[in-house]
Amino acid sequence: MNAQDLFGAGDRPASEIVLSASFVADPYAALLSNRGFRVRRNDGEALIRLLEQRQTSAAFINVLDYARLKMPGWRVLPHTAFHCREQAPWALLYFGSAENSLEHIVFREEPLLFRSYLELILRERYEITPHWEDGEKAGLSLFYGGLPALEQAARDAAYWDITDQWYDLTETPLVSHFWIVREEAPEKLIRELELLRTRPLMHDHSGAKRFFSAFLKTDFSDGAREGLAEYYDLAFSYGMIEFMPEIKFYGEDEPEEGGGAKK
Repeated sequence: MNAQDLFGAGDRPASEIVLSASFVADPYAALLSNRGFRVRRNDGEALIRLLEQRQTSAAFINVLDYARLKMPGWRVLPHTAFHCREQAPWALLYFGSAENSLEHIVFREEPLLFRSYLELILRERYEITPHWEDGEKAGLSLFYGGLPALEQAARDAAYWDITDQWYDLTETPLVSHFWIVREEAPEKLIRELELLRTRPLMHDHSGAKRFFSAFLKTDFSDGAREGLAEYYDLAFSYGMIEFMPEIKFYGEDEPEEGGGAKK
């Protein structure tokens, strides 16, 4: 099935959609581009600027960026949270390679998001305040300095799976991304995004294929909601975010003053 079969015939949309630069968003990029959407890939401040400048009506955003989005008017699409509790190939911390020691460990990760999860684990479980430096080599995005408290962890395993460590700490899955849309987003766009989420997630990389098929969940289950709440609560308590974000789901009614409901 190609993108035209998936979304149906008709006028091609001209909407712009912003996708996280994470590899988990890769399967969406081709489908949306083929359909006629203008797709941009960003994370962090660049993504937030696009959303605050109202240049797009929909975005696939990571949970840390969502907490830093100060502009109101965004709703989370139900059933679209990406989460897992083990075997995330993009969130591994290696102890035993030649380039690592207990004082100087290379952490290959998605920009900022999984560094924030690791920092919360280190601070909450080990009372370590991390110090981050930029990596000097291509592909080695971040270094972490000073890990003597993790000596036993290094003896027990060659690497940490950050998602597994998060589950041990909170007994909840690690939530990475979800879809958000503007409150006034056209119904046609919502319908197409709803159709998009029902398709199998495909990726060219063999390791990613196994992750998508066997480990990644793509719904807003009770566990995912609890995991997201745990993340935001700890991130706020350690000053990593300025305020506790509010999750408002698209299509859910809000109470009005004096009774009744509004969307």
